[in-house]
Amino acid sequence: AFGERFELTGDVAAERRARLSPRVDGLVATVRVDAGDRVEAGALLLSLDDALARQALGRLTAQAAEAQARVTEAERLLAEARQLVERQFVPASQVATREAELELARAALASARAAEREQAELVERHGLPAPFAGLVASRQAEVGEWVQRGATVVELIDLDALRIEVQVPAERHGDLAAGAEYTLLAGGIADEIP
Repeated sequence: AFGERFELTGDVAAERRARLSPRVDGLVATVRVDAGDRVEAGALLLSLDDALARQALGRLTAQAAEAQARVTEAERLLAEARQLVERQFVPASQVATREAELELARAALASARAAEREQAELVERHGLPAPFAGLVASRQAEVGEWVQRGATVVELIDLDALRIEVQVPAERHGDLAAGAEYTLLAGGIADEIP
């Protein structure tokens, strides 16, 4: 038997490790982390230049406002047509025409709002948030570089879920006890582990 003290070598590995890539292609505008930094879940790791995406969002927001104004006008014209039909100043078919115009305006508004939401999501995707709290293991992007979806720019590891992988010779398995305390030496620093 090994007695009270024996040494084994092994590796410490993270249960959860993520190689993060941008969600859109673009030019790196800011990098907020470096290798060795600890980050919280949701923290912005880097951002891409979103100037053109924001301009497109502004245009789509204006188009949604224009579509809303058309709905408001179509509602006003429908109310007016109903009053004129009651007084028999215009044929009843005018109400049906105004109702159809209102439905078209509402559909255009729904489409404009959907396009605006889509573009807002695209603007949001110019930032790369941390999916979980952890340690930045590496960073492969610098300000001014062009990056693409699928290319790793930051590697993040979860320090709350580590495992120690040690190879124990089969004849020594009986010398290890479940629940016993062992000393782990990592980089010359001793820590007690359960």
